[in-house]
Amino acid sequence: MNHFHDNNAWLLFGIDHHFGIHWPAPTAMPMFFWEIDLMHPYILGGKQAGTVQLNGGHNAALDQYTSHILWLHFPISPSPLNMLVPLDILFGNHKTWLPRGSVKIEGTSAAITVLPCMVSIDMDCWEGSNIPSSLVLQPGTVVTTASWQDYLLAALRLAIEVVKYILAKSKAVKARYPDGNLPAAPSHYRWGNVVKNFRYVATRSDVYGQRARTTFRRTLMRELVSRMGLPVTVERQNKKVWIQPKSYKEGVEWVLGKFGIDQESAEKSLANGKLPFPTDGAGVVDVLTGMIPGWGAVEGAQAGSGQFDWNPNPFE
Repeated sequence: MNHFHDNNAWLLFGIDHHFGIHWPAPTAMPMFFWEIDLMHPYILGGKQAGTVQLNGGHNAALDQYTSHILWLHFPISPSPLNMLVPLDILFGNHKTWLPRGSVKIEGTSAAITVLPCMVSIDMDCWEGSNIPSSLVLQPGTVVTTASWQDYLLAALRLAIEVVKYILAKSKAVKARYPDGNLPAAPSHYRWGNVVKNFRYVATRSDVYGQRARTTFRRTLMRELVSRMGLPVTVERQNKKVWIQPKSYKEGVEWVLGKFGIDQESAEKSLANGKLPFPTDGAGVVDVLTGMIPGWGAVEGAQAGSGQFDWNPNPFE
């Protein structure tokens, strides 16, 4: 029997594959990293149904429940020195992928475990996609039996994610290596030289150490801006990289799109001396918080507040 998910579930172990950049020792090198994430609570995720609670008062998780960060996240291969791992944590996610189509919660299908027991497999965040590589524990006692239509939809979702991963992986390689050939990580970038590489970046005081720290800082900022979806492009030419703002027109379209305003309707409203209003009710606060990395985890924790007997100050 498949267990219904609620926000009392835990991702126990997951593994993902991301295109990252090795700490510059002596130079930064783009490469793929295998990373693991551990012990992620479902309470740090959205798509919780506050009006429907299961298993002693825990919010039910809706279909395609998605976490918003992946804490306890560690690169393991070729070494732990991926300078982009903070962004993999902030922008990473895992999500359910098997719905119970005949059970609606707040108008949305319920999320259930993939296996007919309290153990499930979530889709973990990979390069440009989500692949089922996370082991999840859902100890709730509310169960059901998935239909063949539910599994068919889950299989279709998996096929789409696999295609997205293949395309994203190829795009990531070609963006930095136009010939499409990804070089192997040099031997001095592997685990045996982790301490040496870390000390190079953290403590070296000459021009090479300063250059390495500058590269680290600028690369992290460029990737952060890019992943936040701001109206900029990352230009790479002659081994130099910089952030290039998009055109004024593209910038206006981006702002209007964030507020759900149709450009043609906005132009007509302004021509008639009226202010354009969003079509989907998006507010300024919603738009701004939506761009903050990890903010969804804060909202998810707020949605689950009051359900757990946890005192931040145990001595009171």
